[in-house]
Amino acid sequence: MTHYVYEHWRPDTGQPFYVGKGKGYRAKEFRRRHAAHKAVVDDLSTQGLAVEIKYVATGLTEEDAYKLEIERIAFWKVQGVMLVNLTSGGNGQIDPSEETRAKWRLARAQQVIQHAPETRAKLKASNIARWADPELRARSSENAKTGWLKTPERPLSEQGRKNISEAGKRQVHTHEQNAARSTKLKDRVFSAETIAKMSAAKKGKKQSPEHVAARSAGLKGHAVSAETRARIGVSNRGRVFSAVAREKIRNAVRALDKNRTRNALGQYV
Repeated sequence: MTHYVYEHWRPDTGQPFYVGKGKGYRAKEFRRRHAAHKAVVDDLSTQGLAVEIKYVATGLTEEDAYKLEIERIAFWKVQGVMLVNLTSGGNGQIDPSEETRAKWRLARAQQVIQHAPETRAKLKASNIARWADPELRARSSENAKTGWLKTPERPLSEQGRKNISEAGKRQVHTHEQNAARSTKLKDRVFSAETIAKMSAAKKGKKQSPEHVAARSAGLKGHAVSAETRARIGVSNRGRVFSAVAREKIRNAVRALDKNRTRNALGQYV
C-alpha cells in the first residue's frame, strides 16, 4: 500500500489544475508531463510562483488509488474547475485510447512557446536554483537509472524502441541551436570520475554495421581545420594504442593510400 492520489494547485487562482495517482517521488516530478501541464508550470514560473502539491490520500493500493483518482477528476469537473488531465483517470492513464494519444500528439505539436528574454532569464535562474539541491540531483540520477523504461513491470517493447528512434531521426536542430550547444560544451572539463564512468559505459558496446556506415558516410568530405587537427594531435600525444588498435589504423591507412593511388591513376590497380 504505497500509492497515493495528489493534486497540483495554482497559487494564483487557488484552484487545482491536475489530479494524479503515483508513488514515491511522482507528485514532485514536473519533467515527465504532457504539454498542457508544462504550460501551466511555465506560466507560474514566469510569475515567480511554484506549484502547490496537495495529497488527497496516501497509503493506498494501486487499485484504490485509481478509483480515487477517477472520483477526484469527476468531482472537480462538476465544480467547473478546468483540469489539464487528458483522461478521466484510472486505467486510462496506463493504456490511453488512440483518440487520447492523438490529443497528446496535437498538444505537443502546438506547444511552440516563444518566451521573452526576461522570461527566459527567470526560468533559467529558477532551474539553476532548483538543481543546486544535491538531494534533487541524486534522486534524479537514481530515477534515470531505474526509470520505468528499464523496469520489468513496464519493459520497453521493440515497437516502442522503434518509435523513439524514429522520433529522434525527425528532430532537426537549427544552425543557431547547434552553435549554442557547441559554445556551451567548449572548454567543458569532466572530472576523472565522470570520464571513468563514461569509459566504463561504452566498453563492450558494439555499434551496428548500419550505424558505422551512416557515420562513415556523414564524415566523408568533411574538412578538418588546422586548429582541430592540432587539438587532436595534442590530445593523442603520449597515448598508447593496443596492438589491435594499431593494426586497425595500419589497415585504414593502407586502404586510404590505395584509394588515393586509384584516383591518381584513374584506374583500379
